[in-house]
Amino acid sequence: ERGHRITRYADDFVICCKSQKGAERVLRTVVKLLEGKLGLKVHPDKTKIVNNYEEPFIFLGYVFKNGYYHSPSEKAVKKFKEKI
Repeated sequence: ERGHRITRYADDFVICCKSQKGAERVLRTVVKLLEGKLGLKVHPDKTKIVNNYEEPFIFLGYVFKNGYYHSPSEKAVKKFKEKI
């Protein structure tokens, strides 16, 4: 409803916000919805706010960095090489 961009895969998702304040508000709202109304548990180590222009983050085996660029994570590459 608020126009945030959401990338979702199964039970993992990323919500993109324009400001730190907006991200904090969305995080509180989402945690309240998931834990309160839906009875789900939000993983505290995996749940965080990241400024992607300053700090990369890993999502589903990819490292997202500098706002737009992504590449396979080191762990994903290692796992792929072990398989082949």
